Parts: sequence; C-alpha cells; structure tokens
Amino acid sequence: MKSKSITRFLAMLAIVAAGSFTAQAATAAPVFSDLAIGSTGSGQPPLFDASLTDLGNPVDLGGSVYSLAIGLTANGTSSGGPALLADSFALKITAPAGFYISFVDYGETYSYSAAAAAGITMTAVANGQTAAPAYFIAGGGAGNNVDISLVNPFVFTTTDTVMMNVSNTIFAVGDSSMIKDSATLLVGLTPVPLPPALGLLGAALIGLATVSSRRNRNA
Repeated sequence: MKSKSITRFLAMLAIVAAGSFTAQAATAAPVFSDLAIGSTGSGQPPLFDASLTDLGNPVDLGGSVYSLAIGLTANGTSSGGPALLADSFALKITAPAGFYISFVDYGETYSYSAAAAAGITMTAVANGQTAAPAYFIAGGGAGNNVDISLVNPFVFTTTDTVMMNVSNTIFAVGDSSMIKDSATLLVGLTPVPLPPALGLLGAALIGLATVSSRRNRNA
C-alpha cells in the first residue's frame, strides 16, 4: 500500500512537471493599457483624438505576433497659410504570464491633399530606446493610405513590460491637408525559457514514476 502511495505521489509530481513544460505553449494576448494623450502644439487643437481611450482587442496574426489597431485620429489642415501641429501619445504593453515581449513595431497611414506642401514626421521611444525618425513629405498632388513606420522595430530580450511613446508633427502649407487614417502596433511574444534544473527535475520524476509503476505491476 505504501509503495502504491509513493508511486501515485511521484506520478502526480511528474504530471505537474510535464505541465510546466507545456504551459508556455498556450499563448495569451498582450495587454494594452494606460493610454495617455498629450498635445505639444502651442494654442492648436490636439493632433490626436483625445476623447478616444478604448484600445480595443489585439488580433492574433499567428506565431505569437499580435496586431493592435489604435483608434486615434489626426487632422492637419492649412487654408492659405502654414499649419504646424504636434502631439504625442503613450501606452503600456504587458506580456501575459510565461512570456516576454520580443519586439514592438509601429506604423501609421495617411491621406493627403497638397496644393503646395504637406508632411508628417514620426518618432517613437520604447523603454528608453529611441527609434530613427520616419517621415513623409508631399510637394503636390493627393494620395491615400500612405504608410510610414519605424525604420527598425524595437527588439527586447527579457522584458515583460514596455512603455511606448509616439510623437507626430504635421505641417501643411497653402490649402493643403494631411490626415491620419490609422495607427497600428505589432507586438511579438516569446515564451520565457524554463530553468534547466526544472527540466531535469521533471525528467527525473517522470522516470521514477515509470520505474515504480513497473515494479508494482511485477510484484
């Protein structure tokens, strides 16, 4: 009876250890929170829509990569004279338990009508890393869904929380306009590696449980 109890105990430990190997295989989406919008334009209306705070739900793109469409709008317009608007927003990205954030990428799309000139610049900072500025300048004409994005994504190794800040400046001259259509974040997750000692313990427990079970059957 005692032998059976020991075998059952070892089997339970083996199941727990095996479960710790596979728990990380089940992915969970990152959490986006703490959206803050702060205008830096002097006497100008906010570039982003400050009334919108719902970050929505991230979309699983497969391979532990998630996309978040940020509901922020912008509108820079000039009617005969120059217009210069600047604004920024910040948010917090948190990895689910058992994962760390491996990369963060960011991009925006714009529509424009440039009678003279219109343009947009974008800078981003994440956990102290500063991205190279991205920009688009139109000297005339019109266009839709113009993409600008980070030159290189932010890459991380062990962090489970990322604080990100994005700043934009829109300028328009002579009956021109530059309007933000959308903003999208891409976030990659990677399972946190299990300590080697835990893996060895799990393997040893599984082996002991197997041996004890065979001995009981033989007895």
